[in-house]
Amino acid sequence: MKTSFSFFCATIFALLIAASLFSCDKSTSSQKDPASCNHNFIDVYGESPSCTTDGKTDGVECSECGLVLLRQSVISALGHSYIGGVCEVCSESQTKSQGLQYSSYGDGNCCVVSIGTCGDEYIIIPETSPEGDTVISIGKDAFRNTSINGISLPDTLSEIGEAAFWGCNIKEVILPKNLKIIGDYAFCLSKLKTVSFNESLERVGISAFANTLLEEIHLPESITELGSRSFYNCVNLETIELKCNIKALSVATFAQNYALKNIVLPDSITTLSYREFEDCTSLDSITLGSNLASIEDNTFSGCTALKTIYFNGKRSKWNAVSKPTGWDSSLIGYSVICSDN
Repeated sequence: MKTSFSFFCATIFALLIAASLFSCDKSTSSQKDPASCNHNFIDVYGESPSCTTDGKTDGVECSECGLVLLRQSVISALGHSYIGGVCEVCSESQTKSQGLQYSSYGDGNCCVVSIGTCGDEYIIIPETSPEGDTVISIGKDAFRNTSINGISLPDTLSEIGEAAFWGCNIKEVILPKNLKIIGDYAFCLSKLKTVSFNESLERVGISAFANTLLEEIHLPESITELGSRSFYNCVNLETIELKCNIKALSVATFAQNYALKNIVLPDSITTLSYREFEDCTSLDSITLGSNLASIEDNTFSGCTALKTIYFNGKRSKWNAVSKPTGWDSSLIGYSVICSDN
């Protein structure tokens, strides 16, 4: 009985303390009871999200009692949007891509073999791997058909492997100063519009830039080999500048470039190969070097707009150029202008 009475007293005491505290809070609170408030609703301004922090939407609440009429909600952080290695939102520079897969050559050098676990859409390849090897090449199929939309290549790179960027959404690439070799199909079927060629490049492989969206190309003197179909079916290609010292253009190097209007070939070229300019239907004029010795079958097949051939040699030398029967069957009303006319 004594225990029950003690428990009863303790309970009453606790309730009195709670009532006291509640009464205290009510008396000191600056806000009114929502039930009796006349309400003065005001805007509560939100915050825009940044690349790394969340934002909030605008809200509405009563300034007197705090009643929320329109609750603010969270806007997720935008995340960086890198173009050319710089965020177009906040201008922050992208760090080197993490998670790429490398293979060491065992001599202090290595090759990038795949995208690995890297989730970047714009890839920045470092000069050295996490293990300290110098990156000198990109392997076969390394980024083939991945969702990357840009690439930054290190100056240590000397070779881009076969089909390394096949089918990628890359629109622009600046080739590093020490690059020597671009492998077969390296950028084939990509979305490339612009390529800045370096001055030490030596070889462009078979179909390396075929079926891309290139609009112009300027090839340096250092190039000694252009693979067959290397710029095949670049339907937007209007301008080609050849400074290279190659002796022969391979099969269909520039075939089906429907937008190409004119081209000047260097004096080093002695042979125009089979189907070289086939179906370049907008080609209006071409300048041929003075050392040209032979034109192969179907070099100008389908070039129905070609009106003027400029030959940087005398008429007698033009007449001596080896030409197959019917080499000019697609040409309508064309003329050949030689250095001595």
